Parts: sequence; C-alpha cells; structure tokens
Amino acid sequence: EMIGDVFVASFSKSMVLDAYCEYVNNFSTAMGVVKKTCVSKPAFLEFLKHCQECSSDRVTLYGLMMKPIQRFPQFILLLQDMLKNTPKGHPDRLPLQMALTELETLAEKLNERKREADQRCEIKQIAKAMNERYLNKLLSS
Repeated sequence: EMIGDVFVASFSKSMVLDAYCEYVNNFSTAMGVVKKTCVSKPAFLEFLKHCQECSSDRVTLYGLMMKPIQRFPQFILLLQDMLKNTPKGHPDRLPLQMALTELETLAEKLNERKREADQRCEIKQIAKAMNERYLNKLLSS
C-alpha cells in the first residue's frame, strides 16, 4: 500500500467531513464555555494549569483543541512537499496527487460549511435583535 492510498482511504469518507465540520463549527462555542468555566470555577482553571505544567510539551487546552483544526493545512503542506520530492515515474506519485486533491477538496468543503454556519449564526442574531426591538416596541406602546 502506498502512502497516498492511505491518505485517500482516510480522508475520502463522508464521516470525516461531518465530524470535522461539527468540530470546527462548534470550536468558538466550546472555547467560550471553557473561558466562562475558568472564571466561574477557579478549581477548573487550576486543573488546566496543573495539566499543562505536568505535560511534557506544556501545551494548553486551547493548543490541544486547535490541533484538529490545524491538521488539514499541515497534511496538505506535507503532501505538497512529498510530491515535490517524488520522482515523476515513482509508483506513489499518482496516489499522492489523488490524496492531495482529496484533502484540498475536503478543506474547501470545510471552509464552505464554516462560512454557512457563520452566516446562519449571524442571521439568527439579526432575527433575535429584530424580535427584541419589535417586542420592546409593542410593550412600550
């Protein structure tokens, strides 16, 4: 099995896109919950600090949570570099090209779904503001 085949097999499943979309689209909310919890529960903040101090790489929770988001760009760069260093006639060249195309397409879909989720959130906020203004107007008349 070629390395390109492994990438294609790993990232061509629709569940990968769905899982990553959910993660990316909920990242800001999750970080907000973490920040709020750190403020309201000092023991949680101390726990996070302790975990960071005890880990060998001293990575924060935010750093750990960012890793899945950074994976796609890292893999794309890795595949581009591998392609650059793989001779034209090498049997893994075509699978590497296919894997790169697959990951680039997946990254585009992720970005598009993130934009759509952001737009839906913005529309909900506008609708909420409009409803509040309308209710306030009704109540004041």
